[in-house]
Amino acid sequence: MVASDVPVFREYLSHCVDALLPPAGNADALAAALRAVLTEPALRDRLRTEGAATAARFTWEASARAHAEVYAAGS
Repeated sequence: MVASDVPVFREYLSHCVDALLPPAGNADALAAALRAVLTEPALRDRLRTEGAATAARFTWEASARAHAEVYAAGS
């Protein structure tokens, strides 16, 4: 995955682990990250594997459970 390095993505993605996070607004860095994913098979495979593991943590069931816990804590 390639995404801009902004707080909403940094909450669950780690640069060079499960995503490449070039600085927001930096077109050259974004282009370099996209080029890396297209031209470096080992990087692409690692990001795909780690990204799938990250995505698996955010199922609808896990999200509903987390929301229920927040609501219960507020009672």
